[in-house]
Amino acid sequence: MSIRKKVTLALLVVTVAPLVAFAVAIFAINNSQVDRVGSIAQWQARSALEATAWDLHRAVSEVQSWATTQGIVASARRAEKEPRQAIEGAWQKNEYIYTPEARRLKQLQSYSEGRYAEIFYTDARGFVVASTNPTSDFGQGPEDDPPRGEPWWDDAATTGLRVGELTYDQSAKRYAIDISIALSDEDGFAGVLKAVYNVESILDIIGQANIGRDGHTVLVDTQGSVLAAPQRFRHVVFNEEQSLAESRALRRSRKGESGYGFDDIPWVGQSLVAYAPGTTFDNRWIQDWTVMLIIPQEAALISARQVQLLGLGALALVSAVVLLVGILLGRRMSTPLLEINSAVSQLEGGHFDVKVPERSGNDEIAQLGRSINSMTDRLAEYEAMNIKQIQSLNRELESANRELTQLATRDSLTGLVNVRVFREQLDVEIKRASRNGSTLALLLIDIDYFKKVNDSYGHQAGDAVLRAVGQLLRDMVRATDCAARYGGEEMAVLLPETSQQQAYRVAEKIRKLVMLESIEFDDQTLEVTVSIGVTADTVTPDYDGETLIKRADEALYNAKGAGRNRVEIMAAPTT
Repeated sequence: MSIRKKVTLALLVVTVAPLVAFAVAIFAINNSQVDRVGSIAQWQARSALEATAWDLHRAVSEVQSWATTQGIVASARRAEKEPRQAIEGAWQKNEYIYTPEARRLKQLQSYSEGRYAEIFYTDARGFVVASTNPTSDFGQGPEDDPPRGEPWWDDAATTGLRVGELTYDQSAKRYAIDISIALSDEDGFAGVLKAVYNVESILDIIGQANIGRDGHTVLVDTQGSVLAAPQRFRHVVFNEEQSLAESRALRRSRKGESGYGFDDIPWVGQSLVAYAPGTTFDNRWIQDWTVMLIIPQEAALISARQVQLLGLGALALVSAVVLLVGILLGRRMSTPLLEINSAVSQLEGGHFDVKVPERSGNDEIAQLGRSINSMTDRLAEYEAMNIKQIQSLNRELESANRELTQLATRDSLTGLVNVRVFREQLDVEIKRASRNGSTLALLLIDIDYFKKVNDSYGHQAGDAVLRAVGQLLRDMVRATDCAARYGGEEMAVLLPETSQQQAYRVAEKIRKLVMLESIEFDDQTLEVTVSIGVTADTVTPDYDGETLIKRADEALYNAKGAGRNRVEIMAAPTT
C-alpha cells in the first residue's frame, strides 16, 4: 500500500471515530431526556388522576351529607302518603320547583358554587317531590315503569348509592356524572336523591395537568373513548374517530400498569405518553378511568435534538476540514519521499552518479515535521471549539431540566407548590410530628365567589386574583410551612408544630389581609374575600393524613355555608 493511501486511511479513522463516539453520546442524551420527561409526566398523570378521584369523592360525600337532612327525608315520606294525582298535578303546574323543599335544594346548589347542574329527589314510589330545575321525568320508580325503574333510581334504591358514568347530560346540556343516594328513616326506604354533578372541576384538573406548552392531559375509559380533555382538544371527547382503543398505553393500563412510552395519538401523532390507571387507586368510581399525559415527540426531545443538530453540524465541519487538510498533506508528503525512493533505487541499480538532494533544515522531512505540528495545532484548535460548543449545549440542557423540575413541583400561576408536592410534604410532616408527638395544623382556603370574578371580568382577572392571593401566602408562611395550590381557586397551608388557636390566628390574618388587598387589573380594582377551614391535631404513629384534610374541608364547608369571608374550626375529636 502506498504512503498516500496509508495517510488517507489513517485520517479517515481519525475522522470517523469521533463521529461514532459523538453519535453514541447523542443517543445516550436522548434516552436520558426521555427518561426525565417521562418520569415527570408520569408523576403529573398520577397527580391529575389522584386530584380527579378526590374531587369526585368530595362530591359524593357532599351529596351523601344532603341525603341525611331530615327535612328532605321527611318531605319524601310525606309525599309518599299523597295520592299520585295530587303529586302529578303539582308536577304539571311546576309547583314542585317553587316549594320550600325546592328552595332548600336551590340553597344547597348555591352553596356548592354551581358544581351541580340539577338536584331533585323522589318519594319511595319514584315520583319527583322537589327539584331545582323543571324535569320531564316525573315517574322514576317501579310504579310508573314496571317491573323495574330507571337504572340510577333502581340501583340507588337497591344498594343505597350509585355513581354514574361521565356522560353528556342532555337535560343539563353539559358533561356530568349522576350521583344518586337512597333516602331512608326509621321506617326504611323513603326515596332517592339525585344530583347531576357538573364535572367542570374535573375538566379544570385535566386541563391544568401538562408539561410545557404542547403537553396536555386526557381522561380515557377502558374502551378508549376520551372522556375529558383541555379546551383546545374538546373536539376529541367522545369522538370515535379519535379513539385510543388501540394505543399501547391503554392496553398496558388495562393490566393495571402505569408508566410511559412512545405511542401514536390520532390528533397529535407520535408522542411520549405517560399513563396512570384508576385501578391503582382505592376508589371504585374511577376504576375504569385512565389519565394520559401526552407530549408530542418534538417537544419531548427538543433539548436533545438541539444538541444533536448543533453538535453534528460542528463535528461535520471539523471532519470535512480535517479530511481536506489530510489529503493535501498526504500529497505533499508523498512527493519528496518518492523522489528519495527513486534516488535510492538508482543507487541500488549501480547508478552512483545519482545524488540524494540535500535537505538540510528546509528539506521535505523537516517540512513534514512542521506540517504535522501545524496539523496538530489545528486539530487542537478544532477540538477546543468542539468542547466549548458542547459545554454551551450542556448549559442549555441543564436550564431546560431546571424548567421541567419547576413545572413538575410548582403551580405556574400562583408560584405555590402543586398538590403532589403538598401531599408528599404532608406525609413527611406526619412522620416528623409522630416522632416528636407534636401538633400539625392545616388551613384550606377558598376564594369566595371566584366564578363571578371570571364571569364578570374574564379569566385573566381570575388569574390576577390567584396570583395575588398566592403571593400573599408565599410572603406570610414560614420557611417550615408548606403553601400549595390545592385545586382551582382552593389553596392549602400546612403548619407544623402549630396549635389550633395559633392556626386560627394565622387564618384570621390571611383572611383580613386578603380582604384589605386591592388587586389592580385592566384599570380596575378588584376586591375579594376568602373562606378558611382550620383544623389541628396531635399526630400519632398510625395517623392518617386524609383525616386532617377531611376535617379542614368540613370546616371550610361550614365557613362557606355560614356566609363566607370567615374562618371556621373543625376541632379534633376528644378521646
